[in-house]
Amino acid sequence: MLPYNKLISIVIPTYNRSEKLEILLQSLAGQKYDRLKTEIIVVDDCSKDNTAEIVLRFKDMGVNYIMQDNSGPAAARNNGWKNSSGMFVGFLDSDVIAGDNYLSSAITYLENNPGLDCVEGRTLSKIMDIKPTYFTHSVENLNGGQYMTCNIFYSRFILEKIGGFDVEYHKPYIREDTDIAFAAIKAGGKTAFAENLVVYHPVYKSSYRDIFKLALQGIHEPRLFMKYPSLYFKKMKWLDGWFFPVYYLGYYIFPALAIPGFAMKDSWLVNTGFLFYLLSYCVTLYAQFRKKIVLPQEFLTAAALFTFIPYLRLYWLIIGFIKHSHLLFGGKFGKKN
Repeated sequence: MLPYNKLISIVIPTYNRSEKLEILLQSLAGQKYDRLKTEIIVVDDCSKDNTAEIVLRFKDMGVNYIMQDNSGPAAARNNGWKNSSGMFVGFLDSDVIAGDNYLSSAITYLENNPGLDCVEGRTLSKIMDIKPTYFTHSVENLNGGQYMTCNIFYSRFILEKIGGFDVEYHKPYIREDTDIAFAAIKAGGKTAFAENLVVYHPVYKSSYRDIFKLALQGIHEPRLFMKYPSLYFKKMKWLDGWFFPVYYLGYYIFPALAIPGFAMKDSWLVNTGFLFYLLSYCVTLYAQFRKKIVLPQEFLTAAALFTFIPYLRLYWLIIGFIKHSHLLFGGKFGKKN
């Protein structure tokens, strides 16, 4: 472990995002900040593009470059902070754009607020050249409590105490950010939200494939729950942040009523089950398109997929409970590197 000769280390994991990484580094390079208190580390997760060339262009501002075998963002972040020398480690995603005075604001905030272990920054969506419709992906953290690793600081003390990121959240890469925050809180870490530490997250065009990804991501929910059951229910939003959105319940009540209804030739049970399904289906579509620009083709695509997507989500949840069942019986919480 390197000595603590910096106040903050900024760790940026990246994979095949050289153009976006260059924009981020430019947004940092144009700032005035105390370079004696700051270091910037880019961890390349074995990119196939010109990431190394891009980083080399910023050697004058002292950007350090680490190349690793392709292991995912959690491993890259671990690699970064373990090769850093800051008392605090800030994590930025390689596709964000740092707000004005981000680095100097971070230095000032951390110096003026001693004793903190986790500081969330504010993340705002930045609309680029696309219309924000249903099939666009946006990220925001306006008030804290989301612990997004696109803009967050951890003290080195807490990182060493909890061991860093859990690399078992692998393909799909999700929940490792919530996991490390819960680990920090469980270890007694003090958290805060700094609204003046602003980054801008581009709004991306997505597709129907992202709906399937949302279902697949359910495979990691059981791991997070089994490791931190009390924090899971306390910190996650009950409406749509637990294992599945609460408005999916009607989908699951339907077969519970309809199957025995068919077996017993009880039309009341079958019809009641179907009404629950229909209600959940309508509320799900409303939740999906609420406050979004509705395009006919996108609506029809989502309407078709959400006839069965909640069942796919349930399938991956069950797979996740089976995969991580050892956590219920005193097993280790997975490897960290």
